Amino acid sequence: MKKILTYEILMILAFTMLFLITGATFGLLFVAGIVQSVILYFAFHGSYKKSGKKHNQIAYRTIFSAFLLFSISFGIIEGVIIKNAVESHQIKDQDTDAVIILGAGLNGYDLSNTLRERLEKGLELLKTHENVPVIVSGGQGPGEAIPEAEAMGAYLIERGIQKNRILYDTSSTTTYENLRNSRLILEKEGLLNKKVVIVTSDYHTYRAEKIGEELALNSTGLGSESPLYITANYFIREYFAIVKMILNGGTDLDP
Repeated sequence: MKKILTYEILMILAFTMLFLITGATFGLLFVAGIVQSVILYFAFHGSYKKSGKKHNQIAYRTIFSAFLLFSISFGIIEGVIIKNAVESHQIKDQDTDAVIILGAGLNGYDLSNTLRERLEKGLELLKTHENVPVIVSGGQGPGEAIPEAEAMGAYLIERGIQKNRILYDTSSTTTYENLRNSRLILEKEGLLNKKVVIVTSDYHTYRAEKIGEELALNSTGLGSESPLYITANYFIREYFAIVKMILNGGTDLDP
């Protein structure tokens, strides 16, 4: 048990330093969880070999089984997410009646890089479909001076999109709320059963499309390419978001 304690202390110190330097991210927490599992597995396995105690055997076998199930589910879900992300870069159906662009954070009044990429992807579509309305969806979160939707609308207007084409959802805080509130706007505008394109980040399109299906939207996803330095972190994050969505019976509660 002394070895277990030593390994745990070293791991805590190492990851504490990384958290302080880089900030806590899903990628870092993911690696920390894997390292923790490996340390505990070998610690309990070693203890069982030395002592023969049954509880150590049960512990290392339980850790191995849980890790195996996690690895299988992670591989399957990530494979689906990645496949969908790659396919999402091009619009699947040229017949588009409405566009929804999902928010992705502000720094005060300034767009995050992820949000700017989504808006640029949306602009490509809006400029080739000149009469199509667009819903900008995003509320106001911590560190944001205004609702995301307001900043998104201003960005589109500055780049030539007419004001009367833009519809606003300024209260959403999760992906589910984004699409639920956008659905209400579509219904009000007489567009509920029309073909809708949901513009979001490529790693996020699978979850957005599934929520769209749940809300009975006739929708497809269009994904913006994400900056390389955040891609891995958000692909990992999507795994946990999708698992949580499945456990919640299909209802998404995450951003």
